[in-house]
Amino acid sequence: MSCCGGHRASPRTETPTSIPIRREHVLYEYLGTGPLTLYGPITGARYHFAGAGARVLVDGRDAGTLAMVAHLKPIR
Repeated sequence: MSCCGGHRASPRTETPTSIPIRREHVLYEYLGTGPLTLYGPITGARYHFAGAGARVLVDGRDAGTLAMVAHLKPIR
């Protein structure tokens, strides 16, 4: 039986000092009827679309989830 002589690599216990955060905003247009209010799942921000054609800037951290909402489309 061989021994490593205490030269094994120790498990990494480092934690990241900063996590990259997407700060850009994405413009969304509402194509439905009537008002629509949503809350961003990451930021908790309230996004209110007054009616058809309403455009709202959405925090980039919430944008991916809001893209799955029917009648909302990102404006590029």
